Amino acid sequence: MDPDFPHPVHELPAPPLSPRKRRQLLRESEDTDGLMTVETYIVRSDPYRSSTLPNPPPWPLAFDDPPSDALKLVQDSHSTIVGILTRHGFTATDAAIRLSTIHKPGYPGNQDATLLLQILFHSEVPRRLGPATDEIRAFFQHHRSNSQEIHAEIARSDLVFQPSLFAIDAENEIIPHFEHIRADLVTFLQTRLGDSWRMLCLCLAGRTEEKAKPTIVVMVDPYTSGDWSNILSEMNLIIRSQERATFAVEFLPGSLPQINSTEDSEKSELGVSYLNRLDTESPLEMGCSIGVCGKEGGGTMGGFLTLTSGRSVYKGFLTNYHVVRNLSESLEALVEADRFGVSPNRETTGGDVFYLAKQDISATQKDADDSIKGLQQQLQEFKSEQHDREVAGARHSIRIQKGIENSEKKIEVFKATRKIVDSMPINIGQVRFASGKALVQDKKRIMDWAFVELAKSSLKLFKPNRMPTVPLSQEPRQYGIDRSVSVLASQPLDSFGKITRGSYFLKSGRTTGVTAGICNGVLATCNWCEEDRMRFDSQGNQVEIHSGQTEEFIIFSKRAHIARHEQTEFCAPGDSGSLIINEMGEVCGLLYGSVSLFCSPVGEQSFFASAGLVMTMDEVTESIKMKMSSQGLGGVPAIGLGL
Repeated sequence: MDPDFPHPVHELPAPPLSPRKRRQLLRESEDTDGLMTVETYIVRSDPYRSSTLPNPPPWPLAFDDPPSDALKLVQDSHSTIVGILTRHGFTATDAAIRLSTIHKPGYPGNQDATLLLQILFHSEVPRRLGPATDEIRAFFQHHRSNSQEIHAEIARSDLVFQPSLFAIDAENEIIPHFEHIRADLVTFLQTRLGDSWRMLCLCLAGRTEEKAKPTIVVMVDPYTSGDWSNILSEMNLIIRSQERATFAVEFLPGSLPQINSTEDSEKSELGVSYLNRLDTESPLEMGCSIGVCGKEGGGTMGGFLTLTSGRSVYKGFLTNYHVVRNLSESLEALVEADRFGVSPNRETTGGDVFYLAKQDISATQKDADDSIKGLQQQLQEFKSEQHDREVAGARHSIRIQKGIENSEKKIEVFKATRKIVDSMPINIGQVRFASGKALVQDKKRIMDWAFVELAKSSLKLFKPNRMPTVPLSQEPRQYGIDRSVSVLASQPLDSFGKITRGSYFLKSGRTTGVTAGICNGVLATCNWCEEDRMRFDSQGNQVEIHSGQTEEFIIFSKRAHIARHEQTEFCAPGDSGSLIINEMGEVCGLLYGSVSLFCSPVGEQSFFASAGLVMTMDEVTESIKMKMSSQGLGGVPAIGLGL
């Protein structure tokens, strides 16, 4: 632990203690008393991690190579490090010692490159890690050859606090007890943390699903300061009013999506390559990349829809309003669209929508060039080997011939894809209807949709939405559901459903592709930042969101890891606008953002294991019909999936 922070005078009870029990004891120790950042509180509460970093960021961390002089110093000091560990009761031969330059992708604020000497164990460690950590840090601070700041960290890497969140069953008997105190908890958090907390959610939390327990998760902005021990004690007083319920409580740094931001909220760190995803015959399809002027990043084309009202027929696709909100428009036009939405009879018109997003065009072009170059080199090696065999009089090799044919075929395919991408971005349509910054009437939920009408030149792209191929790792059986997806891949999706808590859903998105998860059995209370609280009803009247909070459907995903389940990302920036589909092939909802949990396991496609915030399709279609009806188009509005 940080040398400025004294260790508690009392010792922990004798082992054996479970990691959860040991953590609970540390949370109640003197070490966690007083005002501190949430990052400091997490590491002080963790019996399996000690760090001298100021405000030590929670795991996971990203690692880069250290400067050569610092690395040499650590290598030359190896025997000293081992000696310190041995004196403090560690089995030094079990230690994995590495020096890295660390940072935390996606974490807000300026992150200076920091040198961290990590000493990791996978076996038993002494009860107190801090003294050895402090001594190693002091050794490098006072070393005459040290010209750089080197921090130290000792951890039991398989037990460090790095929780996964999982959906709680909608029938769990503990849920009514939570609902009884939810409002009191929200009021308390608002009083103690103001606008620094972002989400209150009852779910299952633990390092793996098998060890996860019902937990009230309070997500806060990174670097939020508070007297966390005192806040926990006062929350427990509220919780104890429910005599038959037991909840754990965790404070975790994280963020909500910036759905009203004037910035490019869907821009990811890297563009998405469509080299192996692009259908050269019919490139526009459910789950593909779209973008608008003024944004490098893009969102997801949800799926094709047909809107009819009287004699008016519109063919296009569904996505989110914030995805196609054109930042190049005048401020007055944006304010008008935010307030009243977009429709044909208003002066406010929607902007043009393009395919692919600029960021993804660049990524695909680079991927194509790199892949073609690699294949050409491979092709030359095959031909050279074939020539050598012919000179030596060796028998014809089927393997080499197949290698040549496959390489040549792939080169042609990639060149064709490169040619298509070079003609992009392609203007595929214009926003015809949109919700604007809306709220579900009579309910505290976000409404964020847009219908893009295809341009005449793009009508040939209109087609049925087809069931994506669901990876085996995302099948319902992985989620304890005793059935499989009943719709085969590529079959048309022809009906609507709705989001139900505790049910299985999947999506196909621009960034993370096809993922699945379970809708949490309890709605999440989201405390939006000031800019995202500006919402309007169907008449353009500003709606006051009480204290900035809404209650949203949230979907958690998971993956198998060494026969155990950890959380993984359901979505990431760029996936907004994806259709949410159940195992029966019904289109049940629309994804509008990701909840980033900054101390989760590393995701498959993104650095954090994000959960998804979704709207239920029955509320989306009702909102679309209201928007169409308000324009006097005649007839009864109807919505159909692309067929």
